[in-house]
Order: sequence, then C-alpha cells, then structure tokens
Amino acid sequence: MSIIIHIGMQKTGTTFLQKVLFEGRGELLKHKILYPHPIAGLPGDDRANAHHWLAHAIVDSRKLYTPAADFSLLKEHVDGLNKEHALHPEATAVISSEGFSEFTAPAIARLRQLFPSPDTRILVYLRRQDLWLDSYYAQLAKVGRDVSPEVLLRKERWRLNYFSWLESWARHFGSGNIIVRTYENFGPDNSIWEDFCGAIGRPGAAGLKPVVDAVNQSLSYELTLFSKNQHIYGDQRTLRHVLDKLNGHFQHRPGLKYLSRKLAERTLEASAETNQCVAQKYLGRDRLFQDETISCSSGDGSLSVDQLSQVVGGISISLLGRMAKQERRIRNLETELASARTRFPLLYATRSLLPSPTANSVQSTHMACALDKIHPDFTAVYRSSPESGSPETDFAAYGLNPPRRAQPLRAFRPWLDWTHPDLPAFRAVLRRKPANTIVYTRSTRLSWVAASRGLVTFIELHDPLTPVRTAWLRHLLKTHRLPGLVATTKRLKADLLAALPSLSSERVLVAGGAASAALLDLLPIKLPQAGAFNVGYGGSAFCGKGIEILLACAARAPRMAFHLIGPDKAACARIGVLSPNVIFHGRKSHPETLGLLKSMDALMLPNQRSVIIRSGADIGAHTSPLKLFEYLATGRPIVASGLPVFSEVLRDGENALLAPPEDVDGFCQHLHRLERESNLRHLLGAQARLDFAANYTWDHRAKRILKFITESASVAA
Repeated sequence: MSIIIHIGMQKTGTTFLQKVLFEGRGELLKHKILYPHPIAGLPGDDRANAHHWLAHAIVDSRKLYTPAADFSLLKEHVDGLNKEHALHPEATAVISSEGFSEFTAPAIARLRQLFPSPDTRILVYLRRQDLWLDSYYAQLAKVGRDVSPEVLLRKERWRLNYFSWLESWARHFGSGNIIVRTYENFGPDNSIWEDFCGAIGRPGAAGLKPVVDAVNQSLSYELTLFSKNQHIYGDQRTLRHVLDKLNGHFQHRPGLKYLSRKLAERTLEASAETNQCVAQKYLGRDRLFQDETISCSSGDGSLSVDQLSQVVGGISISLLGRMAKQERRIRNLETELASARTRFPLLYATRSLLPSPTANSVQSTHMACALDKIHPDFTAVYRSSPESGSPETDFAAYGLNPPRRAQPLRAFRPWLDWTHPDLPAFRAVLRRKPANTIVYTRSTRLSWVAASRGLVTFIELHDPLTPVRTAWLRHLLKTHRLPGLVATTKRLKADLLAALPSLSSERVLVAGGAASAALLDLLPIKLPQAGAFNVGYGGSAFCGKGIEILLACAARAPRMAFHLIGPDKAACARIGVLSPNVIFHGRKSHPETLGLLKSMDALMLPNQRSVIIRSGADIGAHTSPLKLFEYLATGRPIVASGLPVFSEVLRDGENALLAPPEDVDGFCQHLHRLERESNLRHLLGAQARLDFAANYTWDHRAKRILKFITESASVAA
C-alpha cells in the first residue's frame, strides 16, 4: 500500500493542499487518493482540522490547533490510519503536516519505525531560501513572534541547507523515496494542486479544480509592521482576526518585503552549492530554482503617517463594526421580546412585482423580508410574474430568503389591477385574515380595499401628493382606519400635514431609504479600466439625475477617471460631451454594481432640484434614492448635491461633501480636494459607513416602522 508523507515546508501552499485534501476526501477516493482522517483512531475532538496530529505527537509538541487527544495514544492513532488505508488498499494514502519539516534525526527515525513499508515516500516542496525567510518572517510577525530576519536566519539555517536536511530523511527512507518539488511560479489558479497530483502519481485528480478560500495568508507589509509592534500586549488573536479582514484593502508588494537585499544575497550565496547538489541528486538538473533574481519592495521598516492612519482607521472601523453587531444583537433581542408581546397579525401588501430590479420592487422586497424576520405573525402579499421561478430561487438572487408566509398574486388581470379600485384577488386574501389584522402598504388603492373590509391600515408614501391621492387619504382618515402614515422624507411629511389638517405630526413617521447590511462585507471588484483617481456613479440618466454635471466635471478633470454604471452611453451623449476619461460599464447586476462602486476613490450623487421619472412626475424635492444609502454602505467618500432631502442624511464635511446642485465648480473643487487629501477620504468614508450601520439598514428601518405601527395602533384602539 502506497503512502505519501507530505512534510511541507511552511509557506509552500501546505495549508491550502491540506484543506483541499480534507474537504474533498470523498471525491478524491474516486481518484484513488486517500486522506486519512487527521485524528483517526483517537477520541473525537471538536478541534480536529486538516493538519495531521501525528507530527505533533511524535515530538510531544502541542500547538494551539493540535487536537486535544493525549500523545500517549500515538500507537492507536497509527493503527487507525492503517485500518482506514486497509479499507482502500488501491489508494495512495497522504499524510500531511508542515510539522514534519521540523523533525531532527531521532524524530525521523521514530516516524520510519511507525511506517516501515518500502512504499512509504516523502514529498517536500522547497522554496527559494530568501523568499521562504521573507514569507515565514511575515507569518511569525502575524502571530506575535518578536524576531528579526537576521535572528530567524540563524535559527533556521539548519533547514535552509536543503541538501544536508534532505540527507537526514534519505538516510531513513532512502533517497529514491524522496520526492522534491520546487515552490515557484504558482499563481492563484490552483496550479500547485495540479503539481501535487502529479507528484503523488495521481494526475487524474488535477481536473477537480478545488475551490478553497484563501488560507493562512500573510498580512500586507503595512499590517505586518503594525502587528509586529503590538507584541508587547500579549495575546493578539482578536487583533489578527481584524487585520485578516483588512488585508484585502492593501496593495500586494511583489518580491522581498522584509529582508534586505544584502541579507538575501548573502543567504543565496551560502545556499548556491547545496542547492545545486539537491538539483542534481533529486531533480536531475543543475539549477534548483529557475528564477534567482532578487526583487526587493521593502521599505525602511517604518510606517508613514498616511500608512499608519489607514491601518488605525481600518482597525477602528472594524472594531466599531463589531460593536455595532453586538448592539444589533441586543436590539434584535429587544425586538423579539416586543414581538412576543405583539398579538396582531401584520400583512404587508404591495402592487410591485417581487422581486425585480426596479427601485420600488427592491424596497418592497427588502422590507417584506425584514418585517418577516421580526414579526411572529407576518404575511406578505405581492404581485408575481407567471414566468418567475420558485420564491426561493427568485429571492436568493438578491441574497434573501422569501417571507415564511407569502401570497404571490398571479391572479391579477392587468386591466383590472390598474383601472379598477376593487381588487378581487387582494380582497380574497383579506377574507381569510382575522379582524384584528393590520395592513401596511405602499398603495393607496390597496389601503382603500383593506379599509373597506374594516381593517386598520398604515400607508407608506414615497412620491409627491396628487389631488386624487390627497382626496383618498382625506377619506381614509374619516373612516378612522388610518392611524398613521410613513413618509420617506421630511419634505413629504410637511406636505402631508399641510394638505391634511386633521392629521397630527405624531401620526406621521419619517423613515427614509435603506440598504442591505450585507454591503458592509461586500468585497470590491477590480476595475477593468482604472485611473489614477476613480470617481463612480451608479444609477440612471433620467432628466435631473445630474449627468450633465458629471460630464462637465470629467471635462475639467482629465486626470481622473469617471465610471458610469447603469447609464446608456447614447443617452449620455445627448446630454453632454463625452470626454475620453468617461468610462461606461453598462447595466450590471446589483452585486456587480455595488462591487464596482466599492472600488472607487469617490462617488458622485449630483441630483438636481427637479428629477423627472418615466411617469413624467417630478420627484426632485421628495426623493430618497436607495443609491444614497448604498453609497454610505460602501465606505467611500461621497460628493453630492446639497439638496434639502439629501441633507436629511448627509452632513457636509462629516460624512460627505455637498455642493449646490448646479455648481460644477463646487463639485470639481470637492473632487480635487479628495484626490489630494487621503486622510479626508478615509474620514468621510468611515463616518458614512458608521452612519449606515447604525441607522440605515433594512432591519433598522423595519424595527422603527413596526414600533410605530404597534404604538399607533394601540393609541387608535
């Protein structure tokens, strides 16, 4: 029975390979690769992971991640490994741990005693010594080890003499059983997995194309230097988790980052002869490593003020995010307790087609799902297309689960839906509901149907009042079935109070737009055409959206790249001159749009005082666009029009920079200022992100509205 003992070394893709082998154990058996369970023959342990316990047990050295089984059970463990292999004798068994690479001669001899079969081979990946030292140093700094590159070189010199080190293994296993591979030129395309399959004699398994998240990655240069100086505070596990999440926001530096060129040259010069011996004996060639060029991107070992502010700012945001999560959990518990005291059924009704990419549908979809999470007796009623799939599939495309109790109304006939006030399908749903049901809707017409059934109704208004809508609201107030209204802006609330004298201020709740909390963790998408400073806009080219302002700014700032996501190029060409630095991305899916926006250096929202939508209505004075709240969630600095409706959310100089809507000079000045002042970009973006997390998620909005409905309905009763 063939056995491969994979001994590492560290920082040669070992953890990735172990994770692939462990997570794909069942599928790999079809290709005759057996990865015995790392704690085979041992008592169950919830800390079992992809690293084999064997390497730690032989040298009696326990790591943080070592399974808790007593090392005296070594024989039972080896018996367990052999029994598992005996069930699949035709398979090649792989045992893997980088801990093996630290074995001295006595430990190697002990390992050989445990696996005396002549079919036992040793597989090792060797990395060029200077690159290995640089990467291993970063890993040690990440886990809080205070050591300099020079000290690390002295400590690891015995392993970096690859020929002498491999001879120790060859004396016990035979040089013909030592498989040497070089760790170089492996990219993010899983090519090391293909090489590994070839090395163990199972090339057919290379086609599996494993999908494994990045594991055990070293921190960026900036984060490593920061972490290195925090070792005086002891245990840093919490800090490491925070830094790991920040890692993707810092640019990768190629080549050596911590070793000086002089130390690298000295290391390679000392290793040249022994490397050649390894190449000749185990690989049949003269050179061990194909590329011997030394490339250094190391700095002076200190952080600049800008780098330090980026790191500290990122940590602060992350920790504040954790605090916000805890606060959300507390609020969720409070809401659950409040819901437990809530005895009325809640029905959310919308005439929108759910789900779909239109703004009213996105808002209704998220509100239905958010209310469903916090109300124990909730039903959603919405229009559904006959061509749509299952609710689970449709909602999953938006990262949501459909409401537990939903009533998609495919029975609506279009002519009836839009021209007749009595909707039989909706009325049929209401007949099956108890008399204490409360209806919450965006549709005045649906509220009329609910009120005619004697049900208490709450209406949410987004658009300016029309004479017909005002007359309907006035009549509903007379029926005493309308305890309260929800308005999306303060301006809309003022219009309601002016048009409906019988309506008191406390009966109108202002609840603006929102966005998904999942945006906080969304990763940026690499820009296909990035400039030195990238300005983003996501939305439409409707009249009043400010495309003419954006194009004018692009003409005055040729060094910047202006990215338009959504607007049609031909439509924009009719509005203004298209400069070469205006980049059109076309229509993208919702996640793609948000990922691109998160990749920008700044975002523009140049709405004008008058915004005309498809219906011809002017919503400029009342609009609370969802894009505003998605901008906040990205954590990018925002340059927006200083409209009163925007000023309800944005504060000039705190979470955004505001300019008069028609002032091209003002917008340009703000953009140039953000280009110059990186600290200002970070401060504005961080505050915007904090404001969003605290006030503008769908869950937060749903809780506010449910509390308002509960209290208003109690007063009305």
